[in-house]
Amino acid sequence: GFGPGFKVEGGFDLVGNGYIGPGTIPLPDPNPRDCIGHGTHVAGIIAADGGVRGVAPGASLRAYKIFGCAGSSGADVILAAMEMSLQDGNQVINMSLGNPLQWPQYPTGRAADNLVNKGVVVVASAGNSGDRGLYAVGTPAIGRKAIAVASVENEKVHCHAAQIPGGPTVGYLPIGNTRRPPLSGSALLKDIRNGCNTDRALFVGLQNKIAVAKRGRCAIPEILLNARNNDAAAVLVYNDKPGIFVAGLEFPGIDFPAATLSLEDGANLAARARFLASLFWTDQFVEVANMGGGKVSSFSSYGAGPDLDLKPDLAAPGGLIFSTLPLLQGGYGLASGTSMASPHVAGTVALLLEVKPHTSAQAVRELLQNTSLPRLASENPASGLLEPIPHQGAGMVDIHAAIRAQVKVLPGKLALGEMEGHSVTRRLTVENHAPTDVDFALSHRFAQATEPQVSEVKSAPGAAGVSFSPETLHVAAGQSASLDVTFTEPQELSEGGLFGGYLVLSPVGGGREYRVPYLGMKGDYQHLVALNADFTPFGNPLLISGFEFGPNEPITIDPAKGEAAQVVFHLEYPVRRLRVELFDAETGRAFGRLFEANYFPRNSGPGFFYSLAWGGRDADGMPVPGGAYSLRLSIEKALGEDDNPAHWEVWSSPAVTVVR
Repeated sequence: GFGPGFKVEGGFDLVGNGYIGPGTIPLPDPNPRDCIGHGTHVAGIIAADGGVRGVAPGASLRAYKIFGCAGSSGADVILAAMEMSLQDGNQVINMSLGNPLQWPQYPTGRAADNLVNKGVVVVASAGNSGDRGLYAVGTPAIGRKAIAVASVENEKVHCHAAQIPGGPTVGYLPIGNTRRPPLSGSALLKDIRNGCNTDRALFVGLQNKIAVAKRGRCAIPEILLNARNNDAAAVLVYNDKPGIFVAGLEFPGIDFPAATLSLEDGANLAARARFLASLFWTDQFVEVANMGGGKVSSFSSYGAGPDLDLKPDLAAPGGLIFSTLPLLQGGYGLASGTSMASPHVAGTVALLLEVKPHTSAQAVRELLQNTSLPRLASENPASGLLEPIPHQGAGMVDIHAAIRAQVKVLPGKLALGEMEGHSVTRRLTVENHAPTDVDFALSHRFAQATEPQVSEVKSAPGAAGVSFSPETLHVAAGQSASLDVTFTEPQELSEGGLFGGYLVLSPVGGGREYRVPYLGMKGDYQHLVALNADFTPFGNPLLISGFEFGPNEPITIDPAKGEAAQVVFHLEYPVRRLRVELFDAETGRAFGRLFEANYFPRNSGPGFFYSLAWGGRDADGMPVPGGAYSLRLSIEKALGEDDNPAHWEVWSSPAVTVVR
């Protein structure tokens, strides 16, 4: 239901089902009915109170629909929804969406900050661009006052259950865009190994049996088609590494019962198939251990912000989350993403504000960061090292600790910026709201650092030097005290590497610890080369006239034939400013700026580039006379000084001859 008296008591559809993004005309509708399922899944995590129970089951919701049934959305639509949610009096806004690799100055990032200034807590997904490397957190999460949430893998997976007579219960996950296995009945098992075309001899006698195949050697559609074409009753594909996995097919899929299993359960079924064992389908569910449980999800986006702000801010469960879906999609199901992590924090904020209703919107994030639990390194948790700060922020949110906290440490995070070989001192304020005095022992725990390579994140040793003044801290009941912390950059880390860790305040005699995460960059941000010359064998940028890369050489264009010169360039790092200017190649006379943009994002990977075309017109759009011209590309590096030539990279093109 939708409207007064229902869980979703209000909201609005700003776009209509047919909207697919910029360029489409929105057709607003009073009812924000979900035709994708993403919004329903997110809403259930926040506040469901039925077949599943959300984080804040007593909360009321309003839904603002900004996507149609396919495609993307535009910043204008998102801004309108943010304004509408403010006007409607919402206390907490969850935004499980994002545009990766942006600066906090992007419109939705600035709007998020403005909402917090108006007293609204804004929680947003950090993004699912873990494969795009550093500086990839999306907007609006990148907003300086927004709470950007990273994803942690769920420790258990809520799975459909099947039963082996006299044996264990097996958990399975239906494969997306296939027919779901039945909820009753049984069939014999048959092991078809990898289920590939090369395993055809094993398909004999498969009729009306449940095929069991191991993932890895061939694609899942090949396994499913082989099972279906040999009249199997269903197919179960088990993992080739510990734990269960989620799989789905592209639309329209394959109309055949299919599901995935863990390696452990699949190997067990394959072994039992040799003894003519059966499997009974049930309408029950079972919890299956997730071998990656508790680790930061590999898909979760890395910070830092382009301005070296500490992002993401917090982490929450986002991998393999069971929640609500539209009834036409089965009512319940699994999904993964920082979209699922963000509503865990949004629900947590609702609970926190219920207990502490006078907490300001700006103080909420600090309370949660003080009491969050850092995650161990995903690569080698046995080492005891912590996951890099730009991947997890303050760590896993802990609502119980936040509610019971009687101490607040401000600020809740420290962004040290570029160290440039110097020490940096920051002041913390510790507020004691307990009825008794508290003495704190002060310590520091470092997290893994990251090398300066951007597109591929590489962990590295890199512990900062940390000292406290005073070395221990006494805070009287109901009072506050100041603490100065001095940092020196890690000696073993390469310039441009990101390092971080946690300042830990431990009550003497026992009690809850309080932590403040910090993040810094070793060396000078402006020493890093944004226009990486190794982008192509011919350098970076390039002047081209067609569609093929080649050496930078003079070119000729005839605008009357639609010909244009293109400046192709790759940005390794985000840049503060980017401009293209036009000059006479012989006299140096300027014809103005053809293009300028502030707060420009880096490219999303090593094989990506930007392209700016010039068709023979000046800055006013007027055709230039025939002759030879040069295009100058200038970039100001992130956090650079406008008037410092060392903070700019400048490239001038070979001559472009315009034929008139």
